Amino acid sequence: MPRTSSLSHYVLLHACLTLAAFAPVASAQFVFVGPASDPACNYHTIQEAVDAWAASTSTDFVEIVIASAQTYTATAITIPTPVASTGMTLRGDMPGCHLGGVSGHATLNGAGNGNLPVIDVNATVAGDTRRPQINLLNLEITGG
Repeated sequence: MPRTSSLSHYVLLHACLTLAAFAPVASAQFVFVGPASDPACNYHTIQEAVDAWAASTSTDFVEIVIASAQTYTATAITIPTPVASTGMTLRGDMPGCHLGGVSGHATLNGAGNGNLPVIDVNATVAGDTRRPQINLLNLEITGG
């Protein structure tokens, strides 16, 4: 089976998911994922931030800002159905754990994750009316 390049995946993913960014959002809160050496980061793995979002009883829309200054290797993120939230965005356009200085994109590399999907969205269940909005912005997804 022919493999497409990382750039092709990035462009296609960005083009397809950009439309979702125009959906209305009632209120949003920001959480930050980055290295343990950065005290401004709320979480040090993307999965920890996603799990906290899913377990929260808040209905707020959450933007999980992934620091782009590092590559995330052996990435396998599972996005479950949230308890109450209306949705979330995974965005990788900030170099560190703060807003400002928009720069590039974060790289999520699935190589070494046991052949799992890099991002697995399990946030919808047949018959469940709680279907959260999931946005992916400025991420290069490779190795999956």
